[in-house]
Amino acid sequence: MLFILFSLFHTASAKCIRASSKTFTNAVKKTPITLVLFTSNKCIPCRRINTVMDTISERYTDSIGFLVVEFETSSDIPFKYNIMYAPTIAVFRGGEFKSIYYGEWSSHAMIEYCETLINADMIFLNSTFSVFDFQQKNPGNLIINSSKAFMEADGLLDKFAGIIHIGVIDNANVSESLHFPTAVFTRPNDHFSRAFDTINFTEISNLITSPYMHVRNIEQLSSTGTDNTLVALLDERDPLHLYEAVQSFERVQEFFGDNISFQYCDFFRCQSLVQSMYVINFNQPVFALSIKQGQRSKFEPYMKLNPLPENILDFCKFHMLGIPLPEEKQVIKIPKLYAPEFIQTVGDYEHDVILFVASPSMKLYEECLQNTRILYQVFKSVPSVKFYEYNPFTEHVQGLEMPVSDKPQYSIWPALKQPHGSAFTASMSVNVIFENFLKLIEKKVSNDKILEMKQVLQDLLANQEK
Repeated sequence: MLFILFSLFHTASAKCIRASSKTFTNAVKKTPITLVLFTSNKCIPCRRINTVMDTISERYTDSIGFLVVEFETSSDIPFKYNIMYAPTIAVFRGGEFKSIYYGEWSSHAMIEYCETLINADMIFLNSTFSVFDFQQKNPGNLIINSSKAFMEADGLLDKFAGIIHIGVIDNANVSESLHFPTAVFTRPNDHFSRAFDTINFTEISNLITSPYMHVRNIEQLSSTGTDNTLVALLDERDPLHLYEAVQSFERVQEFFGDNISFQYCDFFRCQSLVQSMYVINFNQPVFALSIKQGQRSKFEPYMKLNPLPENILDFCKFHMLGIPLPEEKQVIKIPKLYAPEFIQTVGDYEHDVILFVASPSMKLYEECLQNTRILYQVFKSVPSVKFYEYNPFTEHVQGLEMPVSDKPQYSIWPALKQPHGSAFTASMSVNVIFENFLKLIEKKVSNDKILEMKQVLQDLLANQEK
């Protein structure tokens, strides 16, 4: 009899505890870390998640607590933490809300996440490569310059361990060569990065969650706090896909602000939506606007190829505000160069390579990009010259040091067996840039060809002014 009672008690203690408005504050402080599942009576996947959490709770009886809070009976709790929908799993440490768990709702994924929460530690970085490699860690990472902020590192670990990756540059030479500030927070998935002169715990907390939600469970599609959600279907293994999706998200967000949400999902994971949209081209992101209609959502697909951020914005304006779609203009797209192909590309001594080294966050980016598009067209008739756009903030090549600048630059790599680059600002006049290109490329262009190119340049500039 005693054995039976003990078994019942042990089983009950291992399962998720249901917390109410009266018991939540104490319950969330009973263990160092607590995962809270916000659920509702109508939430079908919540039952599955509850079962998963019941199962894994047996592993973490002393270190991690598992709570369930119902919207219907304790609505004040999700309201306090801005939890908008069920299911949502929130992470608390020391009784304080830290972040939302956006991973898969599977035993394997959640156990892996719990282990990260428990065993998180600082990583010491002693080389340029280790710094760049660390900045690729998702969902977010914070690198501290030990010479400027080492005393605050322990406090950061206590507050953010397991939520973000924390690294410390422990080599003064590396710190100096990278011109590294006090700290840098990075979200690799949406190419977000922010430098800190002084470490601000509150600001870092606000940056942890990306405004662009990575959907890892099909039930999360359209489960956002707004009536409209822009969804990008893409190949998660292709960094270009994610980069292009974020470019469009940022443009739409500039216009609509908090009136629209953003999600992205892998083609394979969101197969049902892919099939319903009859997607057959997987070489680029595919966009759809989810519009809530009562309890359901309707997906309006954008099916044209090679959309620009402005095209996606016009698409959203049409469906959300009824603004007619404008006549589309042909925009020249400059090929992008990524880190894995960098050495091979600039080392091709059969071609002169011109890099437009820029990021959309830089000053004068749009103006310099427009000039680069013109020059790209001018040099298109010269087979020995190749043009690329290269983002120094998202692409890192070991051993490559580009001049630091807050404005776009050009980097010229002549067609030589021992390649070396030279750089100059991209904010000069187009005519001056054109002359500089001719001086710096190795494979010379005939005088007749130069005269022809100058005429093309003047024609393009004249058309631009119209």
